[in-house]
Amino acid sequence: MPYRRLPTTDAARMRALQSAIERADKLELGELAFTTRYIHPLRNFLQQLQTVKFQQDQSWKQLVDQNKEHHKKAYKARLYLGHFTQVLNMCIMRDEFPAETRRLYGLDIESNRVPSMLSEKQILKWGQLLIDGETKRIRMGGAPIMNPSMGKVRVWYERFKDSHHSQQTAHKSYQRSTRQLSDMRRKIDALIQAVWNEVEDSFTSLPDAEKRENCSEYGVVYVFRKSEKKI
Repeated sequence: MPYRRLPTTDAARMRALQSAIERADKLELGELAFTTRYIHPLRNFLQQLQTVKFQQDQSWKQLVDQNKEHHKKAYKARLYLGHFTQVLNMCIMRDEFPAETRRLYGLDIESNRVPSMLSEKQILKWGQLLIDGETKRIRMGGAPIMNPSMGKVRVWYERFKDSHHSQQTAHKSYQRSTRQLSDMRRKIDALIQAVWNEVEDSFTSLPDAEKRENCSEYGVVYVFRKSEKKI
């Protein structure tokens, strides 16, 4: 015997909800094979599912579409920040600045190593520290470091920062919609199961083939095993 299969994807859930709603719209209330109290929840859940699924898809699309460009901006910001730090250290090595100058930038005054900027958090941290440090040093009467200038460094840092914020926003939106979908699926599956149970009960006196045909009009899905033939 074929078996009934509840939806396993969001697209299938939407089809199941839509089929039940369309049947309710087509028939008189007294002719409906399931209780009318389910009509509003069916409409409500369909709208919610479509909305949240669209939000999830849009967030994911933004993450994917911007990912390549975002990594380019991260690379450029890391490159310019690293080069700026190297030039600063060379100025100190040439005795143009005292070693204490590193303190303005949040750097170890005893080390000429470029701080790690492998992660995006490190880029954000050191980018702001280096920008603030250069601003403080110039205000104290120092000449701007050139090649690269802080203006050039700042441009790429700000581009990365904006991109990072955009990606983080999209990622949070994707996570939020994913959580909402997870919670919603359980409720939708329970609703579909309840509606389908009532629909099948309404046609229980009919022969199997006729019963399945009538139930299918309400969106109930039956699956035949490979060894079975539809009758």
